[in-house]
Amino acid sequence: AALMCIVGFPAFSIENSDLKTSTEKKLIETLECTYGFKRFVKDGHHTLKENKSQKHYEPWELEAFENIECQWPLFFIYAFITAVFRGETEDAEGYWRKLENCISKTHSYKLIPKLYYHSECGDEVMWTVEGVDDVTEKLEPLQEHMPFLWAQSLYIIARLLKNNLISPSELDPLGLHLPPSSIRYVPAKQKLQFRASSRNILVQIALISRSSSLQAVLATYGIPTQTPNQIEPLTLSDPGEVLLQVYSHLGENKKLGLSGRPLRPIGAIGTSKIYGIFGHPAVFFPTDLNITDFYMSYDIELFIDTVKSILTFLNSYWNMSNRPTVTILLRENLFKGGYFNDMISFLAQIKGGEVEGVKVRLDRLQALIPTSCVDNLEYVLEGDETHALKSAVVRSPRLRSYSSSMSIGRTVSSSSLTGDDTFNVETLQVSRFDPTPDKLEEEPTYGPHDIESYTTGHVEHLLKTEYNPSGILYLLQKIMKNEGNEYLIENISITSMIEDVYNDAAVKKHWMAVRLGASLLHKVVDCLAPSLSSLLVKEKEITISVFGFPEHIITEPMTPVEISDIIYNQCMEHEPIEAVLQQEILIYLGDLVTRSDINHVFDGMLRLRIGWIVQAMKNELHRINSDQILYQLSPYEVKQLLRQTLLEEDITSTRSPSYKRHLDGALNRVPKNFYVKVYTILKRIPGGVSVRGRTLHQDPIIHVMSAHEKNFSIEVEKLLSNITSPQYRQLVVELLMVLSTVLERNPELQHKECIKLDELLLSAFSMLERDIKEGRLKMDGHNKESHGDDPFYSLPTRGTHGSVSYMAKSAINELLSDGIHYDSSTTCVVS
Repeated sequence: AALMCIVGFPAFSIENSDLKTSTEKKLIETLECTYGFKRFVKDGHHTLKENKSQKHYEPWELEAFENIECQWPLFFIYAFITAVFRGETEDAEGYWRKLENCISKTHSYKLIPKLYYHSECGDEVMWTVEGVDDVTEKLEPLQEHMPFLWAQSLYIIARLLKNNLISPSELDPLGLHLPPSSIRYVPAKQKLQFRASSRNILVQIALISRSSSLQAVLATYGIPTQTPNQIEPLTLSDPGEVLLQVYSHLGENKKLGLSGRPLRPIGAIGTSKIYGIFGHPAVFFPTDLNITDFYMSYDIELFIDTVKSILTFLNSYWNMSNRPTVTILLRENLFKGGYFNDMISFLAQIKGGEVEGVKVRLDRLQALIPTSCVDNLEYVLEGDETHALKSAVVRSPRLRSYSSSMSIGRTVSSSSLTGDDTFNVETLQVSRFDPTPDKLEEEPTYGPHDIESYTTGHVEHLLKTEYNPSGILYLLQKIMKNEGNEYLIENISITSMIEDVYNDAAVKKHWMAVRLGASLLHKVVDCLAPSLSSLLVKEKEITISVFGFPEHIITEPMTPVEISDIIYNQCMEHEPIEAVLQQEILIYLGDLVTRSDINHVFDGMLRLRIGWIVQAMKNELHRINSDQILYQLSPYEVKQLLRQTLLEEDITSTRSPSYKRHLDGALNRVPKNFYVKVYTILKRIPGGVSVRGRTLHQDPIIHVMSAHEKNFSIEVEKLLSNITSPQYRQLVVELLMVLSTVLERNPELQHKECIKLDELLLSAFSMLERDIKEGRLKMDGHNKESHGDDPFYSLPTRGTHGSVSYMAKSAINELLSDGIHYDSSTTCVVS
């Protein structure tokens, strides 16, 4: 119930309206009672069954307190005040009436009791699973601690609000209850102040050319840029070199044993300020664009899409008084090859003042300073360590201008900037993945399995005649496995040779070879940590593995090195390319989960199994009849394919029932209220349920967990974790939903033994096979399509011969095997 203070008054901390609504709905359904809210389910505090001499309860003892929890009027006051802030008059009046019924009648003053407790807990009081509905309660107010100062002080505030003696704005001078877009933070010297504002976000952009020659080329197309020398005294640096080091001391206190900020990369909001660091003004380019040592920087389409995502993110989440300033470093490799026009067109779009619906302003960095958010970090440290950190900041590497005579793309007249044929900005907004067969890479002559038994000398001989970059890398990988990283061929180390092939393949956009080379070099992208954190704060768990092999579960933030260690340990032995591909997937998932227009696709996905998602993408690529394999796609195409794979509204007519099951199973996607349904099954089945050798027991699960808590959902995921087939996993999910429905509609059915889901499905498979043999069902060409070995996978869900029909029959047969326990108080029959 404490979440009420987070969702509403006084914190107003939840910005997402859907999350806010769903949280409040769950609180009301689960915890609201006649005389207040329960603090939490199975709360034994001050109940008649509480053992006051016992310091704590064991998990299995909590069941004794279910449905006799005390009720706290305090939370009615919070609900009333929150409703007043939102202008919800009807809700406010409703909670006020409920609150009036809670006032103690034994005092001359209106006093709010601390809580109401059940004065009778014997057999004469009948309790239902759902709570107190249709039950006559006998509750009494706790006379001790009267008045309860916490509740009484809030009650006084509530009466002042109801009588219009104070306004909501006087209770919330910081404006936290206002819409997120209207709240701003004002930096001031050594602290941040708050201020409310209704201004629209305008994102400021400064373009920095890495070389003077690139600056000259862009100037011919009307794109204003500066070189690093021209922004002095401001310095442009990698946020991981300076900013991360300074922030690592923020909040540090050796006397208290407190460390500073963890060494995790700075996000887009942090890099969109101008900093004063020990008297040195500095700006930093976004971490998401700092991938110069990773092959993703060679994909121009991905670079453009990443910038758009950063701008969209800032437009949604920036909450400081002044404007965000994004500093974009332009390198010459962005303008080479066939994407020169696209890059110039995108920069022209920025100059035009709007990108993806976000208002932007392009100008010189010095001109943007007066309206930028400026943060002073000089106060971070005190004492001897300050001098050492100042020296490190002064010595830190920073970008300098340089001249270059390299050719930059093809020549285009500046007049063509307005031509629709050459520069069509809409072509950059790809809504569906469309593979390009003309980019197919040639298959290597030798794969890893072909040369598994070859000696080093034999492999060196093959190396002289192999010209395919992937083939060369496979051969070098074999030599490295046999001889080590420092083995020399013609006085050149294996590592250097791999690096050369990797760089050459990146320039030529041979993405499979690029990924293989990056994995052999153990490359890591810096923005892994923020992407992982974005997923974790959305209450997702992440597992890393190659599909079909043991998984490593991540449940807390990590540094890029820690993440990369896990990825390489899980992938290199089984499929080296996926060591870097899964880094890509993590970054793309982190981007998608923060976008309000698409993050709904993560609903029902508690655990993101990266290896399984990769498998789903391979299947999606195969479904659209592409001749390419996943590893050959460009990073941007991989991101688009991931988006299409996740989207449920993608042309569903082209997705057969069997494919849909395979997809949902691979994505770990479950229906709404699935975990609650499993909980209802567990309450009715003392023996629990099992699948693939793993059992979810009734005891102690239902005694220590409630249906809605995440810990129970994790237990259900553990139950399903032994299933190695995505489509079979989805059938198990469907079966559990069917079993729950059967039990809800037939309360007279009981089953004491463990229900083995594998056996229920086997029975359903047999029923289908019998119907096919006896001619009651004909499998046409569409129905025969199946990703599994059994035609059951291709059945539609509904209908006389749908999967639900067979599962329901199988479930009822199993439940009836234990007999019917008829209850005369019910009118339900087996249905």
